[in-house]
Amino acid sequence: RRWGYYVVPVVVGDRFVARFDGRVEDRRLRLDGWWWEVAEGERVAFGEALEAGLARFLAYLGVEGVALPRGLGRTARAVWRGGVARVPEWRPAAPSPAAVPA
Repeated sequence: RRWGYYVVPVVVGDRFVARFDGRVEDRRLRLDGWWWEVAEGERVAFGEALEAGLARFLAYLGVEGVALPRGLGRTARAVWRGGVARVPEWRPAAPSPAAVPA
């Protein structure tokens, strides 16, 4: 581990573009830190893919919101807000193991 056990790498295609640290509290993802791994001029180009990926990640977690930290930066904040906006409002619940026929 280079950055810690709870840091999540953000990969688009074959590029490592960012990493973040966060935790789920009270059905919200609390973002503790976001670090870009690409140059400032390249960040906007990854925006669309990052938004879509973050939306899938948030839906997977089943959270109801995201708490963004102060000082996040304009581009990262826009990406996270775009990802939140893409999360479907209705998510079917995963069946419990007892409800799945054998």
